[in-house]
Amino acid sequence: MPFFVYILSFGAFVLGTSEFMVAGMMPSLMEAFSISEEMAGGLVSLYALGMVVGGPVLAGVLTREGVSGKRILLGAMGIYTVAQCVAALGDDYGVIAAFRFLAGIAASACLGTSLAMSIESVGSTLSGKASAVVLTGLMLSPVPVSYTHLRAHETG
Repeated sequence: MPFFVYILSFGAFVLGTSEFMVAGMMPSLMEAFSISEEMAGGLVSLYALGMVVGGPVLAGVLTREGVSGKRILLGAMGIYTVAQCVAALGDDYGVIAAFRFLAGIAASACLGTSLAMSIESVGSTLSGKASAVVLTGLMLSPVPVSYTHLRAHETG
C-alpha cells in the first residue's frame, strides 16, 4: 500500500474529528454564546449537512470540468482550513454556523477525492483495501471526542 494512502487516511481522521469535536464542546459553546443546546448541536448538523449536500456536488462538478484529483484535494483542503480557522475564531454564532457549513462542504469533497485517489493509486486488485485504509481514519475520528468527553466527566 503506498504511503500516500495512509496520509489520506490521516486526513480523513482529521476531517471526522473536526465534525464531532463540537459535540464535546457543547456546554462551553452554550455558555459562551448564550445559546440553547439545540443551537449548539446545530453546529454539528450544519457541518454534516454541508458534507451531504455540498461536497458531492462540488467534487462532481469539478471532476466533470476536468480538474485533477490533486487540485480538488488541495483546493478543498485550503477552503476547509480557512473555514475552520474563521469558525474557531468567530465571536458570532451566525459566522461560526456559516463557516462550519462551508467546512463540511470542503471536508466532503476532500473525503470523496481521497477515496478516488487512493483507489487510482493502487489499481483494481487493491482498491478495496485502499478504501478501507482511508475510511479507517474516518471511523477512528470519534475516539478523541469520546476520550475528551470522558475526561471532562472525570475532572468535572
